[in-house]
Amino acid sequence: MLNRMTGRQLTSQAAAWERATAFSQSLDLGGAAAVYEAKPRIGRDLRAIRPGRHRAVTFLVRDVVGHLRTPGRSLGALAATATAGILLTVSLLPATPSALLAGAAGLLLYIGSGPLTKGVQHAAHVAGDYPLYGISDRQLVLLHTPFPVIAMMVTLAAAATTTALISGAVLGTALAGACAIGGITIALRLGNALKGPLPPTLLTPVSTPVGDLSVVMQVGWAFSDLLLALLAGLASAMIPASPIPVILLTIWVAVVLVARWKKRR
Repeated sequence: MLNRMTGRQLTSQAAAWERATAFSQSLDLGGAAAVYEAKPRIGRDLRAIRPGRHRAVTFLVRDVVGHLRTPGRSLGALAATATAGILLTVSLLPATPSALLAGAAGLLLYIGSGPLTKGVQHAAHVAGDYPLYGISDRQLVLLHTPFPVIAMMVTLAAAATTTALISGAVLGTALAGACAIGGITIALRLGNALKGPLPPTLLTPVSTPVGDLSVVMQVGWAFSDLLLALLAGLASAMIPASPIPVILLTIWVAVVLVARWKKRR
């Protein structure tokens, strides 16, 4: 197998490993995983940009064509989103492990939403640089937002509605939970893209009687969005009892998002 590999392939793999290692050392797990994403091979002849279209339509079509070129990742993301909607709806039924199902729904939706929010993540990554296409950072994010909102909300609503009709769960509560967890997840994905690299201050040793605790802060920084996604699932499942947890979590995510947006430059 090694004899069949060319020097170009070995060089490419070595460069990819070096980049993935650099991302991993800075706890940028998303960047490390993106290094090994396969390049689009399907639908390369589909035209994403056509002159004369309204700007909002142009960006929406661009995002749709981008996902058509990666059908495997897109279908997997939609399947994960639908599964999250099913788990969240089932968690609303009595005599079910609600916390386990709702937490799994939050984590699964956050992980599966990665491919669906590629456009929003791209807009966040380039925020603070020279304006692309002659528009502001805020406009670029807003123009990339419709596709993930439509794709995720429609999929979550369809999964929640179908599951509620089959299982007997309250449809209105299921839809409210689906909308809440979907909106929070999109905001978390945008905030994660704005987070940037690991702050050097977190690399400073924190000496305590039990040892150096700086690694705890680094791990907390790396997995903070996953923790918030878990809490989003739990809060959405608590809507029948009280909407206060999901409201408080939404406010907290919004505050974090605004703070990261202001520090993007």
